[in-house]
Amino acid sequence: MHLPGYNGAMKIKLFLLTSSVIIVGCYFGGGFTSISPSGSISAPDAEFMYLDLNEAYYDSLGVEPPLYEMNTTEDAGGSARRESVSNCELLYDEEEPAAPEIICIFDYMEEEFLLYELSFALNIPKGMCSSLIRAPSWHYNRPAGLGPSSITHSKSTVTGPSGPTEVDKYCLTDEPTRCVGTESEIVEDLCSYVHTEGDEKVNCCFGTYSITGETYSTGNSWGGKAQKCLGGPGRTSWEAYDDDGFPKPIIQYVLEDGLRLTFEIGDLIEVAQGGCYNTPIDNYMERFDKPVEELMEDFPDFPTFLQGGNGLRPAPPFYSFECRDSAGEILHRINLMIREWNTYEEFFAYYDSGGTDDTADPDVKGEEGEDCEYEERLPLRTDCLGVLDDCTTCCNDYLDLEDTIDLGLDYPEAYYR
Repeated sequence: MHLPGYNGAMKIKLFLLTSSVIIVGCYFGGGFTSISPSGSISAPDAEFMYLDLNEAYYDSLGVEPPLYEMNTTEDAGGSARRESVSNCELLYDEEEPAAPEIICIFDYMEEEFLLYELSFALNIPKGMCSSLIRAPSWHYNRPAGLGPSSITHSKSTVTGPSGPTEVDKYCLTDEPTRCVGTESEIVEDLCSYVHTEGDEKVNCCFGTYSITGETYSTGNSWGGKAQKCLGGPGRTSWEAYDDDGFPKPIIQYVLEDGLRLTFEIGDLIEVAQGGCYNTPIDNYMERFDKPVEELMEDFPDFPTFLQGGNGLRPAPPFYSFECRDSAGEILHRINLMIREWNTYEEFFAYYDSGGTDDTADPDVKGEEGEDCEYEERLPLRTDCLGVLDDCTTCCNDYLDLEDTIDLGLDYPEAYYR
């Protein structure tokens, strides 16, 4: 099922009103991947659903957990039910099992993306869900789409020094001036979604085509593989993909007594060679930083890197964790955005306020020592800085999705392993 006519407003409406994983599942290979409970699952430690940093992970490494804030788009402040700065939680009411959907924002400082994996804990109490469906955030890192549907094959005779020679020509039926001379050249040269990256061809062309004319065949694949066309944790920190390389949501049974699931998102060195973009992890966009009800009333447009292009699915802006009953009905859903802070000074103003300081600026730009007074030291790298601020020592050391939009770029220019 391909829905090329969707605009951004309809996409976000469908994403929030229906299960995001159903949208993912109805395109191309689609469907879910089921996994059995593994070593990352243990008994729940609270009688409500919550998402939080897994501080025990950092203790096991012998390092301090990163400073962070975690708030819903509805309210700021820590948990009222346990000792945590995260209020990303949903209560379980046995008499009224369904709860509102929430969007949570995890805040921490940009250099932390480089050093350690991010480890989270998701808690689901006994009786709350029959199954958990989780799906990663991802975006398009370069143009991708369905290839042309029809190729016309013709033959002609060319007379040369050695006599007449029969020549093949394969042309796009709808664009007959675009042609190649052999069938083996069709995929590489007749689809605009096949990109050259150094000495490598990156195929982001999907779907099938038929050949008519001198020869006839159908169901010829354009051969695209989505992983190299995507960015975000759906590419770097996920374990399930469909036949075309798109991330598949994972569905798993919730144990009778509930579960506590831990999972990690790889650091920038591990997944993206360090690089100047933290978009392999950070998925925050200001346009989605609204209470769910408000977001539903005023649907934002999707930036290009979330749009699916010609016939492809839209990319999901959130990490999502969905609690369902045994009939497959959605009872609860937590959506997550991760946001970087460019300076220690601004982050601490926000952290000390418990997330209530609206004047604290996560995206301070400019030159260190002037526009961000706290940071007077030189950055470790100068080769990829200054793109945003026209300086070589910048407050903003790693570019995120918001910076991509501000720079007028259609796609983040991130590096991946």
